[in-house]
Amino acid sequence: MQWYQNLLTEYLTRGDSRLMVIGYGFRDDHINEIISDAVTNHNLKLFVMSPDRADQARKIAPTAGAAIQQRTALEDVFQRGLIGASRRSIHEIFSGRDPIELSKLR
Repeated sequence: MQWYQNLLTEYLTRGDSRLMVIGYGFRDDHINEIISDAVTNHNLKLFVMSPDRADQARKIAPTAGAAIQQRTALEDVFQRGLIGASRRSIHEIFSGRDPIELSKLR
């Protein structure tokens, strides 16, 4: 497990890297810390494929649904590093039925 974490850190902190996130719910703090550091200090850019798209960070925030919501560190990471998002599945995108979503991935 540590080997994978080290490898992820190595790749994301190379500088000007891009990460396509598919099926990750952003609930693992140790992974989020690596992503956050890479966005903040190494210009990492993110593309998120999720039913919640860019709202994923807001959805899992501890104050989600509360009358007063406090912005989280993860939301700040999304604000700085997010370059795109899609609600579509990979199958839908690559089936050729949605050329707009395919162009977003490219």
